[in-house]
Order: sequence, then structure tokens, then C-alpha cells
Amino acid sequence: MGLSDRSTKFGAFLSITGFVAALATSREARSQSTDDTTQSCVEPHQSAQQHLNAGDLLRSRDDLRRCSATTCPALIQNDCTTWLAQVVDAIPSVVFVAKLDADGVFDVAVSVDGKPVTPQLDGKPVELNPGLHTFVFERHGFPPIEKKSIVTPRERGQLVSVSWKSPSVTPLPIATIVPTSEAHKGASAGRVVGWSALGLAVAGIAVGSVAGVMTFSARSSAQTACPNNRCIAGGLEDIDHARTDATVSTVGFTVGAAAAALGAYLVLRPEHEARSALRWLTVGPMVSLHEGGAWIGGRFE
Repeated sequence: MGLSDRSTKFGAFLSITGFVAALATSREARSQSTDDTTQSCVEPHQSAQQHLNAGDLLRSRDDLRRCSATTCPALIQNDCTTWLAQVVDAIPSVVFVAKLDADGVFDVAVSVDGKPVTPQLDGKPVELNPGLHTFVFERHGFPPIEKKSIVTPRERGQLVSVSWKSPSVTPLPIATIVPTSEAHKGASAGRVVGWSALGLAVAGIAVGSVAGVMTFSARSSAQTACPNNRCIAGGLEDIDHARTDATVSTVGFTVGAAAAALGAYLVLRPEHEARSALRWLTVGPMVSLHEGGAWIGGRFE
């Protein structure tokens, strides 16, 4: 056998060897790819069942969507497709509603179980897992409201509603200064009323001061009971007390200042201007939702 024949045979051997090696490599690559695909289907197939047993339907749904892909083995795909339809049907949803007195409000942020869900109400349903949940509604200028509610499976659009009430104000008694009696005949009616007004001023400033101290005390208690705007028992009551006391303090100081100004004028005005008779004089509070004041009415003749 010549050298040329042996070279030809050796070359053919190398070609066959290379083809076999390439075929083995291709089979190994395909096998590795199949194993990876199967594993990416097996893991969500197993975790979906674990989440379902734990009552976490939302995470179970995510896993079932992965393992129901057409690239997954038929057995796994069939299981996941069947379970996915059942889980989707069982997932409930809620709709948040908030009111101030009888009017709906929408600038309200809501968190569920400590996690923010929406910064503003829009009427859209929010999917949740079934079970007991803690909802916290927050609105600027008002204390947060915490509400616990059970969300039942398969029910869509379950309402979770809260309501704030406008802060109530403790009314101050209306102080009425009546005309001077016959016992004060010959004295200046204006000066008598002026001294009475100064007495009312002292009372108003005293009420404002006491209510102011109570306001700071209630605010301090509210800050302790409501760390990070999350109120424990008694915190909301402290906030209401602080607002009421602040309004009373404002009204007290306003009435006191107005009465002091009127009293000083009546007492210090010249005698020839004091001869007019004061028929009546009334001083009272004027209160709105977030502020307070006073009004004074009278008649001179």
C-alpha cells in the first residue's frame, strides 16, 4: 500500500471522527437546553402549589403563568393551565371609598398591610389575597384612619370605605352686656360698659391661655401616640382634642382682644363723648372649620 492510499484513508478517518464529535456536541447542547427549559417549568410548578397552600393567590398566579407556557413539558403545562384558571377565578378585588361628612373625597392615599397601594382614589379595583387585611387611609390635614376587613374569595369590587367628620368646636357662651340700670344714674354708661368689656377681655385671654396650654399637651400626646403618622389607640382622640383646644384658644384670645380694645376706648374717651347712652352691646364667638374669631354689636343713642 502506497503512502498516498494511507493518507487518503487517514483523512477519511479524521472526517468521520470530526462528524461524530460534532454530532455528540450537538446532542449534548440540545440535552442541556431541554434540561434548562424543563427546570424553568418545574420550579414555578412546585412554587405555585406552595403559594396556593399558603393562601398567596397572587404569587401562585404569577408562577402558573410561567409554567403554563407552550415550551414546558405537556404534563406540567396541562397542570398549570388548569390551576391558573381556578386561581384567577378565586382572586378577589376591593374598591376604596372615602368621605368627608357626606361628600366623597379622592385626595386620599391607601396602604394595605403596611404597603402603599394607591396615592389617590380613582375607583379602580385592587386585587388582593383573600383573608384579613389592615387598611390605612391618609388625607392631608386629617388623622389617618385604620380599618380591618376580611376580603372573601371570588368577590370582585368589595367596598372598603371610611369617613372623616369635620372637626367639632365647643361653642363659647355669648357674652351680652346689658344697659346700665337706674342705680348707675348720673354715671357714664359708656365707662360702665367699658369696664365690663375689660373684664370680659381678661376672661377671654384667660380662656385662650388655658386652651393654648391644653393644645400643646394634646399635641405632645398625639405625637407620642402617632409615630410616623400611624396612630395607636387614643392617638386620634388626642388629635381631635388638640384641634378643638386650638380653636377655643383662638376664639378666646380674639374675644379678649376685641373686648379689650372696646373697653379701653369706652373708658379712656373724653367725657363730652361719653354722654351718649349705650342701648345694648353683644360680644360672641365666630367659628368656622379651621379658624375662629369674634363679633361685637352695639347701639349708641
